[in-house]
Amino acid sequence: MENSTLDLSFERDNPLVFTILTVYVVLTVSLGLVGNFLSIFTIVSEKSIRTTSNILIASLAVADCFTTMVTLPIMYVKLQFPQFLYDNQWFCIGSTYLLVPFKAVAICHLELIAFNRYHYITRPRHRYNQLWGMRTTGAMIAGIWVWSVVLTLLPLFGFGEVGFFESRGTCGFIPTNIFSWWYLTLLVFIVFQSCVLVSPLCFLVVLKKLYDSRRRVDVFTQRNTGISREELVITKMVMLMFLFFIVSWFPYAATHFLSSHIPVVWSKAGLLFALSSSSFNAVIYAATNKHFRRSFSRSFQCRQSANTTSVII
Repeated sequence: MENSTLDLSFERDNPLVFTILTVYVVLTVSLGLVGNFLSIFTIVSEKSIRTTSNILIASLAVADCFTTMVTLPIMYVKLQFPQFLYDNQWFCIGSTYLLVPFKAVAICHLELIAFNRYHYITRPRHRYNQLWGMRTTGAMIAGIWVWSVVLTLLPLFGFGEVGFFESRGTCGFIPTNIFSWWYLTLLVFIVFQSCVLVSPLCFLVVLKKLYDSRRRVDVFTQRNTGISREELVITKMVMLMFLFFIVSWFPYAATHFLSSHIPVVWSKAGLLFALSSSSFNAVIYAATNKHFRRSFSRSFQCRQSANTTSVII
């Protein structure tokens, strides 16, 4: 394939920014892998916290691991090395497909967790237990993963076309293809209905319920409502996760709509920051939940003891 004239000025003329983004991605990937693996290990190993709420968190952590391990590095390569993409069309096409499934799983998990918190806080406990049993929750999680895989494979069957954009120095779904347009519209709809409509509405209702309960604390005590302190902590934790998800994606959304008026580097930095939300979820787990903090601390202490023993030997 003949080389075309690509805009590589970002790599040549901005070595400092290039280095900063590279270090940021390396640190974010490291944090995400360690934090999410420890989160999964904590929920699986500690039977006392192996509730349906935490099973949802564990499944989300699995998706975040893949996002951190696969999606974020691939996106970094796509943004920083356009010539490599142009010369290796197989990577260009394959990487585009890999960017869809894990974020789709993460978004659907956030929506499912929002439903879970809504039912736990606002519905009678027996109704919640009937709907959110382990088998039912497992079936919901499996459905999300299967749906995300099907969504990813649609373009392979003609529902969309992937190509290289020389003007942007990257690859993606070609918007001039009518099927690609409908596919991208479907992705936008999934994000919109989850992040703008369903999840915020569920959390607003939960907040109102908690606020009303605190105002009537003499009538509705923690014991009478059946809302345990642990479940309240989980509720606050997932609401903080959702808030950070929105905040992390806002800069990229802003740069996307203002792309013709701002430097390209801002768009690149905004997208990398958006994808790094999967890494910072583990920080939220540790900051808000004592079980995660204790497990993380114990893991690092064991690691430190092992290193000390090896030095002595």
